[in-house]
Amino acid sequence: MAARTEEAKLVQIKGTEFLVDGFLFQRKEVKHYVLTHFHSDHTVGLTRKFDAGTIYCTDVTAALITNVMGVDAARVVAMTLQETLQAAEQAVRRAFAAADQEKTGALFADGSGFIEREELKALLGTLNPDLAQKEREVDRLIKISDSDKDGKISIEEFCHFVFSSGCKPIHTWHLEDGRVQQKFLDGRVRMTFLDGCTVDQYKDGTRIQVDADGSCTVEQDGRVFSRLADGTCITHDPASSSRVIQVNPNGDRTVTDVSGRVTTYFKEGATVEEFDTTQAKETGVATVQRCASGALLVLYTDSSRIQFNLDGSQLEMGVGWTLVRLADGSGRKTSKATGTTQSLSAEAVLAEIESGRSKLLRSPSALPSVKFSALACGGVETLQATPEESTARPEPASAKPLPKAKAKGRRTNVRAAKDELLKSERLKGVQRETYASGLVVERYADGTILEKSPSGQSKQQNLDGTVIIVDEEAKTETTIKPTGTSITKHADGLLVQRSADGTSICTKADGTVMQTNPDGSQIISLPSGERTKHLRDGTTLHTWPSGEKRQTFPDGCVIVTHEDGSTKQTDADGTEIVTQVDGSYTIQKPGGLHISAYASGEKLQRNPDGTLIRSLPDGRQVQKNPNGVVIETLADGTFRQCEPNGSGFELSADNRRQRDFLPGALSATMDGVSGTVDGVSLTLLDAGHCPGSSMAAFEDPDAEEKAVILHTGDCRACSATRENLSRWLGERRVTELFLDTTYCTPRWRFPPQSVACDWLREITRQELQREPRTLFVAAWLRADLSL
Repeated sequence: MAARTEEAKLVQIKGTEFLVDGFLFQRKEVKHYVLTHFHSDHTVGLTRKFDAGTIYCTDVTAALITNVMGVDAARVVAMTLQETLQAAEQAVRRAFAAADQEKTGALFADGSGFIEREELKALLGTLNPDLAQKEREVDRLIKISDSDKDGKISIEEFCHFVFSSGCKPIHTWHLEDGRVQQKFLDGRVRMTFLDGCTVDQYKDGTRIQVDADGSCTVEQDGRVFSRLADGTCITHDPASSSRVIQVNPNGDRTVTDVSGRVTTYFKEGATVEEFDTTQAKETGVATVQRCASGALLVLYTDSSRIQFNLDGSQLEMGVGWTLVRLADGSGRKTSKATGTTQSLSAEAVLAEIESGRSKLLRSPSALPSVKFSALACGGVETLQATPEESTARPEPASAKPLPKAKAKGRRTNVRAAKDELLKSERLKGVQRETYASGLVVERYADGTILEKSPSGQSKQQNLDGTVIIVDEEAKTETTIKPTGTSITKHADGLLVQRSADGTSICTKADGTVMQTNPDGSQIISLPSGERTKHLRDGTTLHTWPSGEKRQTFPDGCVIVTHEDGSTKQTDADGTEIVTQVDGSYTIQKPGGLHISAYASGEKLQRNPDGTLIRSLPDGRQVQKNPNGVVIETLADGTFRQCEPNGSGFELSADNRRQRDFLPGALSATMDGVSGTVDGVSLTLLDAGHCPGSSMAAFEDPDAEEKAVILHTGDCRACSATRENLSRWLGERRVTELFLDTTYCTPRWRFPPQSVACDWLREITRQELQREPRTLFVAAWLRADLSL
């Protein structure tokens, strides 16, 4: 039975306090708690919210308090009862140490930590004298064991030679974000990501990445070679004049040179060369393209372009106008704003060129001489121009075409063939012309021209190029500016604005605004301030006046930004990511993976298999596996591992020094692995009371005297328990004993456990024969038992 006084629970050694089965007396000064077993009279005061310190217990008891009571596993250190690890690798490590001693006389006394050729030869001689005489056999063993080819065998290489027929990882780390890092004997480090991507880093600097989709990337000596899943090959070589070379599966070839110039050779025969910003600024040319038909297309930085055709014709598209030059030198110039066309003679075309208003060449008989670089690049659209296209007048890009009803109007300065001028008069500075069709043209002194048709349509052209069209039947007024922008007002209050770049903005009478961009995206703004943006790829962004935002992606991902700045992201697979303003965040995966990151820089990850990983701001990482093994990696790369029984090892950052620890020598929590619990060695011994029950033995490992403080908890003082305790004590001496004396009186006479079990087994058998549906309940027997 558990005593209800703190004195019977508190163990003090080397200034460190332990409470044994004393959760009822927990206080902030005590950080270490020992639970001997799971009986309720010993767990009084222990709840699922326990955070006072660390609990040390057996693996059976640890499973019960975490799974049944819900105690945080990060607070529990599960230990194995007095078990000496006899793993094969430890035996191999001892053999390695013995082999190294053949030469040094002491374990790693020369500071090498390696087996050299002479040491291996001496070791073989002790096993079989004939082997020591065979130099070739010694060389063969060195060759197959020495992975890094430095002429000597390290402990990792020795273990690899004994256990592995291939290159298996010698260390594996589970990182907080779900990645897995492995280190191999050949020095290679592999990182495996959640999506299946693997990255191998070799000693010589070579880096190989294989993605889940089958694409591969190799980095070596500054060069990068990539092969995508679709077969595209890309080479980056900073030392070469062709920095980037890309070959697409369809045969197109892409290269970018050191100056940033990009040239494309397409499989169909077209060639396109693009210039970087600096080159384009100097020459005024952005892109030169040779079409498969033989035509040449030059695009300038001011958005104008010239197309040179094989028949000698040329097409120049400037800002607000289009100039077509025929093979005979003549041409015609069309205004994009008004749609009017002016015929030009060969001399007039030359005048346009010499004045600088046109970029055409003086001679129309041949294509300009363009020397392409020997490089190639991709990603530029090929324009399949033909000679017929060059002679056709392009449609004005400024505004939406007028309805057919408006086509009855007469173009300014161009008389209709059958429309006879009936009257021409001048009234108060206004020249008025009246035609047989009913069309009236008024010309004002400031250069304004107004046309009125009988159908109720009117067209006004101002001197600055602005055109105003009024349709009384449709009750609309459209203004077309020289820049190509058009604004249409409707009688119901609707306002439609179209820009030369294709942008369209519709404003309703209630204040609702809908904008459609050339890329297909759409923005809707409501009078309340609510705003929705639909992108071409299917992404939707919704904002509210309060500051809250909601973004929905085509793959189903949703990101909500709240007024306080916190965000919540929900992926299509159910993953939830919540980010706070202070930088902390949590990630919850559907499979059970949970990651919490705090503003302090600390991270805590819980894997579906029960693995706990804690990353600390000082660069340390602590990992606790479901089997109770705790692994700590320091910022400098030092590696520590602690088994549930307290044994383990420490591996230096350079993998050349290893310290092994016997059972009970180490302790581990989510704060890290230490050789002792605040300098105290703790060992749990079998108490024989119930499954998982233990006695706690405390030692000072630095003390010369092998003194032990023993807390028995509830124990069965049978011969088996006494013999097991005696074997473990050996030369140790118990200086303090916490003994449960509840049944330490002659009035209590208990039978041996084996006898009691046989008795219960027989009673159960007889009762089941009498009544197969009997329910058996185990309970305390509060009377004298004499058998």
